[in-house]
Amino acid sequence: MSFLNRILGGTRLEVFKFGFYVFSPIVVMYLTGIPEFVEKEVNPLRVKLFRLNDETYHPPANSEEIGEYMQLLRTRKERLTASNAAAAAAEGAEPKAA
Repeated sequence: MSFLNRILGGTRLEVFKFGFYVFSPIVVMYLTGIPEFVEKEVNPLRVKLFRLNDETYHPPANSEEIGEYMQLLRTRKERLTASNAAAAAAEGAEPKAA
């Protein structure tokens, strides 16, 4: 027999389990709802998990930003093509088209 079953016995064990099942979520919600706990424990974890301090990508919003981004993509492509051509020339093969 288990320890709780010997101490509490049939019906009392079921009442204890019911009370535990009902009040456990209430206690957890109460403790996690305290602002000091949220600031101390939850916010640092949230920042770490979701990387809130890092700069995130924001898509271009207007035509000027789209033009700037397209120019950035063109320069990246040109640099990649040039580096591929240099690597191929070093190996003695024909360069790959990007």
